[in-house]
Amino acid sequence: MSYGARLGRAIFWGQAGRVAEAVVFFLFYLFLARALGPASYGLFALGMSLAGVCVFLTLLGLGPETLGRFVPEIAAGGRRDRARRLLGILFAIRSAAVLAASALVFVFRRTLAERFHFPLLSESLALVLLVFAARSAFDLLTYFSAGLLELRRVAAAKLIASLAAPGLFLILWLRHVPSVNAAWLAIAVGSLAGIVVLAVPLLISDSAASARVQEALPLGRILAFGLFAWATNFFLYVLGDNMDVLLLGWLVADRSAIGYYAVGAKIVFSLTGLLLGWASLVSVPSFFVSWQQGGVAHLARLVEAQWKFAVLCLVGPFVFLIRYAREVIAIFYAPAYSSSVAVVQILSGFTACAVVLGFSLGTSALYATSRERMACALIAAAAVFNVLAEIVLVRRMGVLGAAYATGMSFVLLAVLSAAASRLYIPWRFPAIFVAKVVGAAAIATVPTIWFRPSSFLALLVGSVVWSVAFLAALALFKPLDQADSAALVRVNPHLRELAAVFSPQPAAVAGGTPWQA
Repeated sequence: MSYGARLGRAIFWGQAGRVAEAVVFFLFYLFLARALGPASYGLFALGMSLAGVCVFLTLLGLGPETLGRFVPEIAAGGRRDRARRLLGILFAIRSAAVLAASALVFVFRRTLAERFHFPLLSESLALVLLVFAARSAFDLLTYFSAGLLELRRVAAAKLIASLAAPGLFLILWLRHVPSVNAAWLAIAVGSLAGIVVLAVPLLISDSAASARVQEALPLGRILAFGLFAWATNFFLYVLGDNMDVLLLGWLVADRSAIGYYAVGAKIVFSLTGLLLGWASLVSVPSFFVSWQQGGVAHLARLVEAQWKFAVLCLVGPFVFLIRYAREVIAIFYAPAYSSSVAVVQILSGFTACAVVLGFSLGTSALYATSRERMACALIAAAAVFNVLAEIVLVRRMGVLGAAYATGMSFVLLAVLSAAASRLYIPWRFPAIFVAKVVGAAAIATVPTIWFRPSSFLALLVGSVVWSVAFLAALALFKPLDQADSAALVRVNPHLRELAAVFSPQPAAVAGGTPWQA
């Protein structure tokens, strides 16, 4: 199988897993928001953010960038025995870090309770730490499997994990225990279920492989690279909704306000994960292999292809979300969450702009070409801006200040990432493609301007109208060029008819593309 076909299959399964995870968890968090109410949901979000901080502090650089860069190299030539040995070493390192971080949280539990208005009782503390430990192990196995481009197994694990969490919570809820503690327990158990799915195939021994001479692993090089990846992931965490919730817990005493922001941010970030989740798992390993096989010109074409794919995946849905934010909040949540509408619209608008500017594809390309220091510096600059802007704007505007600060940080990261990567990778900004997709999204909004759905069925009708208008406008504008159309066909020949609808010329006449490798 060609690398292009493997990559296309990996993107498909990576996206399938992200879709399943994002949809199920969106519905689960929606149910939690309605069952717990703004104040208790704010407490739940604080606990999840605390667990998330611990996860990123103990990541130690062993995330998708590092494993995506080194696992393909270590496993090259079918050497899965080397990959398994590396996994064992990394798991031991991660376990030690988890134990150390858990001990620190326990020691400073009173300080955390005072600063973040979080009641760290013994049961609550134990459950939050359980979520932290389970997520840490699950993430390590996910990133490792993604480095091997085994995204089908990752998709299965994410689906099982996302189904197990609401399933357990529903059982507890039927037993009249709809508490915050039950929600934390359900999420931890879901991660443990995903761990089983990923760990068992990786741990199955291969007698032939075990008989080979055990070659030394480049652990020092991995950890050195990972130091910058660790810093980068921490800064990425600062740019995310979890850190926003923690900052709000520090700056705002009202848990209901935190709940409003948590709901709005969860909608936007869930949509991003739903439609662009494959990028974090696939970009670095695919960019690395493309760079090694074809050089910077080959890499530039692949960056452009993924850039277009990201714009196509996200710009239209974000325009749709801006249009129907009020209806989504009112219908799916409750009138009590009406303050979340502005958060959704602000974050959606800024994130769409960031996607148009390339989002963080440039930093992924820098990682793939071993320029991790520059990538780390770029993300650090955006993270520092986010924290400073949030401290200033939250004091003046409340939770809306957090939305503006985070949104502007995304745009800043996209600009810095694109400018820095352009120094080394001769990519071209897909201006015509972007203009056509944005134009199609704008046209699709026109038929729904005067339509104000007040029920789920009416919102579904409005969604269908918008989607049909968007696809019709894309078919009219035909944003795919010959290379894009040919790329789709090479990934999967069954996509030829779809490519013909959105491309002015048949795929057969297109020249080489980065998917050929």
